[in-house]
Amino acid sequence: MLKIEKQQTYIHFIAYLSNISRIIIIFVAQIYYNKGKTSTQTIDMSKISLNQVQIQLAFVATCIEATARTLGQSYKDVYARLKRIGAIENYIYPHYGVLHTESRENVVQDIISLMNEWEAKA
Repeated sequence: MLKIEKQQTYIHFIAYLSNISRIIIIFVAQIYYNKGKTSTQTIDMSKISLNQVQIQLAFVATCIEATARTLGQSYKDVYARLKRIGAIENYIYPHYGVLHTESRENVVQDIISLMNEWEAKA
């Protein structure tokens, strides 16, 4: 498992790229799995695999982006706020097991409440 410092670097990187990540994954998959085939053919998504750390980091990036969108702020500002109060490494990442089963709206509202509460204490 990656150390928290490396995870934060990856989270920031994923948050920066996640707007285009789905497009990139599909594009790379098309090139890799459909070599020589026409572009009208579909991709077998079962051949694309991510390890658990990558899945969790992508979830964290999605949380950051969705929270930023809801607040009308940039993902960089929301990431900085979450990092400053320790919410990424002390709440979102370690509670992935529960959070990823909730709706995006509920997770975002939880994160906003958490940010407000933890920032008030800081």
